[in-house]
Amino acid sequence: IPNSIIVTDKFRTAENIITSSNLLDFLDKGRLFLGLSDHEEVYAVLEDDGTEVDEEEYFQLLPDETLLMILSSQQIWSPNISLQGSCIFDSTSNLFTSGQLAAALMEHIKRVTLETQEEDSSPCKK
Repeated sequence: IPNSIIVTDKFRTAENIITSSNLLDFLDKGRLFLGLSDHEEVYAVLEDDGTEVDEEEYFQLLPDETLLMILSSQQIWSPNISLQGSCIFDSTSNLFTSGQLAAALMEHIKRVTLETQEEDSSPCKK
């Protein structure tokens, strides 16, 4: 039974539904959709957590419309971390800058502090 799987690239800029009966066929069709060379070695990962889909049995168990990311052998999966609508992850170098880390940490501290203050001032608190 063919699977209908959504494919995306490393930068999450392109998406397409690919109907495929096996993992190799999916990788070939994904490589073609993303404009990668036939000779380019690619692999597939779950878009949301980066789990590699490298076994046929696992591929067959994926529900329809699972989002898979196709990556070249030179690429690694990275989370889609955003901070007030702007990506804080530098996808070209796979590194965070110190400024990006500081901004993300400050945002996290602010959010946790606000949540704690809201809990402390809750009228339902015993």
